[in-house]
Amino acid sequence: MKRLEKLGYIKRTRPEENERKLFLSLTKEGMALKNKAKKVPQSMSGCIPLPAEDLLQLKQLLDKALAVMPGA
Repeated sequence: MKRLEKLGYIKRTRPEENERKLFLSLTKEGMALKNKAKKVPQSMSGCIPLPAEDLLQLKQLLDKALAVMPGA
């Protein structure tokens, strides 16, 4: 979180009444990055010439592999 804040993507605030809470909000830069990230899956779909069904299966297998990798 500190790194994201330092990069200017988020703002962290703590309410005075309960400093154990932490509120996060996106900055303008963070919102721009979020909107840019939304376009990534569609952009990548043209990179691997496979039918949508095969791409979904590939994603499921990669998710499964990541779940069992140490440190993931």
